[in-house]
Amino acid sequence: MDSRTLNRVIAISVQLWIVNWTLRLVRALMSFTRTQDIS
Repeated sequence: MDSRTLNRVIAISVQLWIVNWTLRLVRALMSFTRTQDIS
């Protein structure tokens, strides 16, 4: 595996990691605001 392929794999995995955590944060914020609205 050459460096260009390795860089592409790293970039894709980093993007997936960022997307995953962004979705988790958004979901947590949405559930938090929902509980705030109820009380």
